[in-house]
Amino acid sequence: MVRNSIASAGSSTGYLVLAATPGNGITLQSDSNGDGYLDTNVFKTGSSALAPVWLRLVRNGTSVTGSYSADGIT
Repeated sequence: MVRNSIASAGSSTGYLVLAATPGNGITLQSDSNGDGYLDTNVFKTGSSALAPVWLRLVRNGTSVTGSYSADGIT
């Protein structure tokens, strides 16, 4: 998870979450309009991606991208 500030718990805007779950596979969600709520599914694999899986968030300036891999290489 990434957020813009840790100053105020629960009130920071600009969230980004990359998660692997048993029922929904891998999902990358973001707060696209800065209101503090996750409102955009950037991608969602469904149940096709099975654990174990590598999750990666990369920050480049003000942009953050997420990816996943079954082997940590590809």
